[in-house]
Amino acid sequence: MATVALAGLMLAMQVISDGTNVVDVDVPVAPPIPEETVVLADQVGVDPVQLQGAVGSVRASPRAYLEHEGLIARPEPPPPSGAAPTSYGLWDRLAACESNGRWNAATGNGYYGGLQFDMPTWRSYGGLAYAPTANLATKSQQIAVAERLRAARGLQPWPVCGRRV
Repeated sequence: MATVALAGLMLAMQVISDGTNVVDVDVPVAPPIPEETVVLADQVGVDPVQLQGAVGSVRASPRAYLEHEGLIARPEPPPPSGAAPTSYGLWDRLAACESNGRWNAATGNGYYGGLQFDMPTWRSYGGLAYAPTANLATKSQQIAVAERLRAARGLQPWPVCGRRV
């Protein structure tokens, strides 16, 4: 990160020839890449420099560009206050089986959150729009990702607990 900031402060030297004399000209280096862009690029596995160039060419925010390209999911609006999805019961039972109902579970086994998402699944079904790992997302956010996963694959991602609920 410090390297990126320092690069923005340094000037590159470009040598230009006018045919007879060689002249040194100071050419400013591109401005540093904003930290938000670097963080988002790291989350989705793209080069921050390429992402910065892409968002500059389309004049969009990094998040909007990645959402448009389908690399991260658009955050779902929260449920109306006081209302819970009808399937919360299913997800509560599944979480009770998978993680003893601990929505912030991170035991070091490569699975995270109440529903025990692995990183490829969390990323593929839009979890990075909420948090870097499922255990850092809210219960509602984990359920939103789980609903998308269930729509695509049923309860197969939870082979043992999915049969019990």
